[in-house]
Amino acid sequence: MNANFGKPSFPHLRLFAWLNIVFQVVFPLAVSFTPAIAGDVREAHFLNKPADSEFSRTRVYTLSVGETTASVAKKFNISLSALSKLNQFRVFAHGFNNLQPGDELDVPSAPLSSSLQNNPQKNRESTKDDETTNKIAGLASQAGGFLKNTHQGQAAASMARGMATGTAGGVLQQWLSHFGTARVQLNADEKFSLKNSQLDLLVPWYERSDMLVFSQGSLHRTDDRAQGNLGLGTRWFNDDWMLGANTFLDHDFSHEHTRAGLGLEYWRDYMKLGANSYMRLSGWKDSPDLTDYQERPANGWDIRAQAWLPALPQLGGKLVFEQYYGDEVALFGKDNRQSDPHAITAGINYTPFPLLTLGAEQRQGGSGKNDTRFDVSLTFQPGVSWRQQLDPAAVGAMRSLAGSRYDLVDRNNNIILEYRKKEVIHLHALDLVTGHPGEHKSLGVSVTSKYGLDHIDWEASSLLAAGGLIEADNAGGYNAVLPPYHQEASAVNTYTLTGVAVDKKGNRSGESHTQLTVETPLLDKKNSTFTPADSILAADGESKEVLTLTVKDSQMKPVDTAVQDIKIITTRGTGAVKAARAAGMTEATVSAPVKKSTGVYEVTVTAGTTSESLTLTPEIFGETLTAAQLSISRDIPNSGRSKFYLIQPSIVANNTESSELHFNARDVHGEVISGIAGRLSFGVKGSDGQPPAKGEVTVSVVKEDGVTGNYTASLSGTKADTWTVVPLYNNMTLGVAGEKVTLTASRKPDVVKSDMKIEGEPFVADGKSQAIVTFTPVDEYGNAIKHLGSGAVSFSVGFLMEEPDQASRRALTANAALQQDLDVGPVEESPDGVYHATLSGTRTGIFAVRAWVDAVEVSGLVRHLTLTADTMTVSGDSKFQAEPPEIEVGG
Repeated sequence: MNANFGKPSFPHLRLFAWLNIVFQVVFPLAVSFTPAIAGDVREAHFLNKPADSEFSRTRVYTLSVGETTASVAKKFNISLSALSKLNQFRVFAHGFNNLQPGDELDVPSAPLSSSLQNNPQKNRESTKDDETTNKIAGLASQAGGFLKNTHQGQAAASMARGMATGTAGGVLQQWLSHFGTARVQLNADEKFSLKNSQLDLLVPWYERSDMLVFSQGSLHRTDDRAQGNLGLGTRWFNDDWMLGANTFLDHDFSHEHTRAGLGLEYWRDYMKLGANSYMRLSGWKDSPDLTDYQERPANGWDIRAQAWLPALPQLGGKLVFEQYYGDEVALFGKDNRQSDPHAITAGINYTPFPLLTLGAEQRQGGSGKNDTRFDVSLTFQPGVSWRQQLDPAAVGAMRSLAGSRYDLVDRNNNIILEYRKKEVIHLHALDLVTGHPGEHKSLGVSVTSKYGLDHIDWEASSLLAAGGLIEADNAGGYNAVLPPYHQEASAVNTYTLTGVAVDKKGNRSGESHTQLTVETPLLDKKNSTFTPADSILAADGESKEVLTLTVKDSQMKPVDTAVQDIKIITTRGTGAVKAARAAGMTEATVSAPVKKSTGVYEVTVTAGTTSESLTLTPEIFGETLTAAQLSISRDIPNSGRSKFYLIQPSIVANNTESSELHFNARDVHGEVISGIAGRLSFGVKGSDGQPPAKGEVTVSVVKEDGVTGNYTASLSGTKADTWTVVPLYNNMTLGVAGEKVTLTASRKPDVVKSDMKIEGEPFVADGKSQAIVTFTPVDEYGNAIKHLGSGAVSFSVGFLMEEPDQASRRALTANAALQQDLDVGPVEESPDGVYHATLSGTRTGIFAVRAWVDAVEVSGLVRHLTLTADTMTVSGDSKFQAEPPEIEVGG
């Protein structure tokens, strides 16, 4: 009830209220000088009364069975001739004296007093004589009050003030009564202030026999506050009941508060019912009555009932129930404020004659609040003779519906106020503090105070008992020293600290609550996992997926966390779920985490019968870990019923040859699932468990073979490796076993990317020395050509010639003598796809070495080989001679 509404701005409200009040007072005055309505002003309650009329108001009366004009005249205490004159403008089918049941005629609004029957002129003549009598009666009443008071001095002063205010009020009421119903109550205290005085005026503006439109204004001073009320209402009359509605604007001129009111009325003879509601239009303002408080109008309502005994109209009772809303509402005064107070008022009143009313009422509220009131009311009606005011028979007319036509609206014109304590001191501290044992954590304390801070009262018994502390620092702040972390299953590692700031005048702030949590060793988000990261389930209401949460710290050690500290935040796709709910399908359920071992927890997801996507995000002490995705579909293939196979498990990695992938999709019941090609794909991973790089492996778009549930795609690539292929549904694995496809390198080496080298040359052509030729074949995509088989790779050696033709090259190759002089050893392959052989020979020279694969030369890949002669050693046994030793010159 303490909602803080901003201060409404009504810049013209005060002007509007005063203009209306002046209008209500001045308008009747202006009207009084208008000849059109300058009639007899001695009648206090009616407008526009003809000067020669004997009756204030008339109404239509319908004759019942057995009634005649004579009995009707008697019923309303008028003569038959007066009743005939009242209906002189009506035309009756059977004549005035022969009216039948059901005929209508005009009658006075209320029965006339028997003392006035057929003698209104005498009543007018006696009015002047009664003025002196009225004054004497008033003086007698005041003198009685003086005599019963033991403090004659104060009583005399009070009597003098009463005489003055009574005379002034009577004059004012008599003047205002010319234009409507007026009620004036003037009270003067010792200082001659008008405290608790009130002026009410109801002015009819438009009326017919069955309707009345009126305004009602009021000025009063209640609870030392000058207030004004301005309302507009209408009343609809039937033969025996009245229904009315009204709206009011209430303004407090002293405290500048404004509220609106709506009301309903339902009246019958001897009974009045009413209901009113009160709604504030202004917000909180500083209260001039209570220090450090704010005030505003309280919202509320009331129900009112008044009734009188038809057999004894002088005796009546009233019942009022009123209810107001707010934390501190001053229904029983500003010193007795209550929360959402209500009160029931019950009272009785006795009116022996119109001049005097005696009343007593008891108002009972909640929490024992109550008050009792006794009042003696002398109601003087100017223009009404003293005899009629003392005539007990005239009381009945007051209780009739016609006689109360112009009565004031019964409502609470006093604006009931709601109060709240201004926040003269405010304590702020952090809502949540977390840390590890032994840490000093700031509580984030800040205090704002009108009168300065004296101290802060802390309630932290559980923290102190656990070994923690609250200590003040040199900067005026407060720190919490965290206690040890308790590992026991029943241990509580969360503590609530409550602080209240107290200023130097003893004002206390509202409570500030801080939750202090001692954490286990810090978990590491990178080392903690929630697996599997992606999974799918069939929407069959039975399939389950168990997700494992592993919590570790930065040292890869498991972190033991209480299960209740682990939250699994579930986010669902809303579109499909809403449609499923409308169709009566069920959603997937997520279990609470179950601890399996230290730092290891399991969460089980059970599929419902609707297709949906779930995102499960673990949260521990406010830290969120990597989420897991689940897809649940009614069309999801069942891993046990569906089949996956491929044709051509081994292909050349030339981006031309392809392997056919086949997937037969069936649900849990073995039924064919068609129409899901757009959601199917194939995942590929290499021998290292990593997906292929862009362009290394290509999988075509999945196509369905008719509506048989058979789906196909082709796989090709350029990267030689053994690849594992698995079917995917919405990019998540189905749990179907994968198949392997091997991509091998082409058997055609690429001359640019392949390599050949000779190590150990030059060497001596002695038939013993050797060189090693090494050949590394690579295809055009950079794949090593491995496992070509025995005899697939060979080397040839020939004489080095400048651009030899093919014929010469064949001749060199086939030269037997050359083949005998140069020896090429057997070709061997190492595990990494490198082929090598040994070279030796006995002929010197420079030779060309070429590589061959599958008897096809790797054109352009040529290396040079040099063999040198052996160096001779000359010994002592060597001889040099010429044969024949002589020859003939010229011969």
